[in-house]
Amino acid sequence: MIYVTGDTHGGLDGKKLDIFAKEHPYLTKKDFIIILGDFGYIFYPNANNEKEKYQLKHLNTLPYSVLFIDGNHCISYDTDILTDKGFKNIVDVYYENDKIANFDIKTKHIQFDYPIKKHKVFQEKAIEIDGKNTNQCISYNHDVIIHNKKVKASTLLDKNIKEEDFILHGNIEQDIQISDDMIRLLTNVVMDATIIDFHKKNINSNKCTIQFHLSKTRKIEHLENLLKRLSIPYSKRICKKSKLNILQPYYIRIYSDSARMIKCLLNDAKQLPDFFRFLNIHQTKVLFDEILFTDGSYEDNKKGNNGCIWNTISKHDVDIVQEVFIKNGFYCYYNVRHQISGFQNGKAQYIVNLYLDKKINSYVHVASKMYCNDMYCFTMPLGTLITRRKGKIAFTGNCNFSRLNAYPIEMWNGGKIHKISDSIFHLMRGQIFEIDGIKIFTMGGAESYDKLYRREGFDWWREEIPSYQEISEMIQNADDIKKVDYILTHTCTSDIVPKLVDGVAIDPTNQILDVLNEKINYKHWYFGHWHIDKNIDKKHTCLYNKIIPIGKTFM
Repeated sequence: MIYVTGDTHGGLDGKKLDIFAKEHPYLTKKDFIIILGDFGYIFYPNANNEKEKYQLKHLNTLPYSVLFIDGNHCISYDTDILTDKGFKNIVDVYYENDKIANFDIKTKHIQFDYPIKKHKVFQEKAIEIDGKNTNQCISYNHDVIIHNKKVKASTLLDKNIKEEDFILHGNIEQDIQISDDMIRLLTNVVMDATIIDFHKKNINSNKCTIQFHLSKTRKIEHLENLLKRLSIPYSKRICKKSKLNILQPYYIRIYSDSARMIKCLLNDAKQLPDFFRFLNIHQTKVLFDEILFTDGSYEDNKKGNNGCIWNTISKHDVDIVQEVFIKNGFYCYYNVRHQISGFQNGKAQYIVNLYLDKKINSYVHVASKMYCNDMYCFTMPLGTLITRRKGKIAFTGNCNFSRLNAYPIEMWNGGKIHKISDSIFHLMRGQIFEIDGIKIFTMGGAESYDKLYRREGFDWWREEIPSYQEISEMIQNADDIKKVDYILTHTCTSDIVPKLVDGVAIDPTNQILDVLNEKINYKHWYFGHWHIDKNIDKKHTCLYNKIIPIGKTFM
């Protein structure tokens, strides 16, 4: 007997396999259930995760054999991802050629690498993990790192989880040649000064002045001591009393070469320089102290936290500070407020919380939510990513096709498989299998690139999904056989997508399946991916929870 069903995201949907086994006690290992993508049980051989081992072992105890076609799983489009150029929206990273931060789960060491693969897939539902310090919106089958181990997001539903069990910062070996006092001065300029560039009024002028308008004695003395230690000449004079400056009685000005040097270090903008992203641990502590001294304020230390609250309207500065903090073992998250009194045009204000030490006693909330949009992800050498959503950091997993590819390839019933165990097989892409006298054509995957028009190592990689070789093999096998009983895929052809969800863009994989549809005759086509059970027409069926028999008896 052969049965087909839709996505089975590990423990979440896996119950249907157990129920089916109880309702069909007569089945044997010569009977098969074929899962049409997003199969949440496959892991590296000899993985050290006891839960993963248990789930895989449990599958082997089922009376029947399990076959599956691979799908995909990803991260929401409103997520930022840490790259070698700083935090960027995950959609932008998907279409660009940045190195991406990943990290060793045990050592928390961060490194930047090019992704092995890029992924984009439509998801109907998602899981949001939200805490005071961390947030991520991911698919059910995405890997979440908790207790320094990877678990499926779906396994965290309806559980109370301490936020301290998540990774919120890492470490990296980096250093820039800059004095502590220069870090302090540049921070002071960004927070408290005005840069007067006369070139804007006269293109022939090279004149530049940096001006501080200060009132607090502690700030004036601190700035003067900084300038003296750095041997930077300056002037100081009392302002004329007026309603505007009565509370700021002193002007401190830096002129000529010194002002131009500072302006150059700030990359001609009144914002923290990009090279602050590469500060080391000690230098980051200096930055923390200076932010606290200028625009920050102490957090209530009753909880024993060494914390600072900093308000700013500069998203650039927030990105720089958050990156360097989490790279040096410190904590940082922010909230956004709009239309704050005193700010025009509804300008956003960022309320940033910075900590050198922090006691985390809160819990995260894990909930299912409707999503109905594309999700994005990457396969990384270390199997991890650093993301940000709603101003909060998540050290999370990545798409794990590399795990699947770690299993040996064998021939089985006429087609290629990854053999997970004696009764669990991955039916590879573009293959034809003959099982119990019926012919089945399989094609998994969620997206593809036009590799003929791209450069290897620049905008496509040898292990893209589906690869050019897999597509070619699909076409060749379809040309050779011409006719099968069933086509089993993860997603569907382009013409069927609008019949399932409104306003969804056609995925390249849909177009690949359009080619297959033109080349081969079939009696029925089953697919998963969309998380619904629906008969599209007489020849096409989308499956999720239902388990449907196929074979000679049912043709």
